[in-house]
Amino acid sequence: MVRIVQSRTFHYWKATAGLLLALALLTCGTAATPGPLRKSPNQYRYFDDPGGKAVYLAALYPGNLLQDWTGTPRDWDQYMEFLERAGVNATKFVVRTRLHATPTIWERTGPGTATDGGLRVDLDKLNPVYFDLLSSRVQELETRGYYIVVMFFNGFDAKKKPNDDRWGLNPLNSLNNINGIHGD
Repeated sequence: MVRIVQSRTFHYWKATAGLLLALALLTCGTAATPGPLRKSPNQYRYFDDPGGKAVYLAALYPGNLLQDWTGTPRDWDQYMEFLERAGVNATKFVVRTRLHATPTIWERTGPGTATDGGLRVDLDKLNPVYFDLLSSRVQELETRGYYIVVMFFNGFDAKKKPNDDRWGLNPLNSLNNINGIHGD
């Protein structure tokens, strides 16, 4: 079962609902990870599994596990070995919405050109390549007994900083989508 521990949504509720539905359909729990966690009523630093057993999440987040935004994709098998050696029970996927993160969440169909020179994004069309990759990695992690935190719509990709045009590369910027959505 995929667990969403943190989520940040923008004004485009339809895209959010579609992403969450796609995520909910990815997998069903396994014996290794028996189901969704809930906040423990007895320990503020712990979660409880469906059987009431306390679970303390010890996670690693090394960056581009699902998408390449650096030009150097991570070696998935090497990361699996690293998780085992580290002795953790969770990992985190941060979904990058910037246009240069590949694969993108939405299909780039155009018409028109986005600010990065590629086709503009259609926010009504989820990219099956992205969700197939997410599904296969979540399933492998669950089979190995790891909890997975997936953070959609992080605020990092919308911040406006001097000399860093993250918002300019965001699909929710009206210059980058064909749907007329401006999430600012």
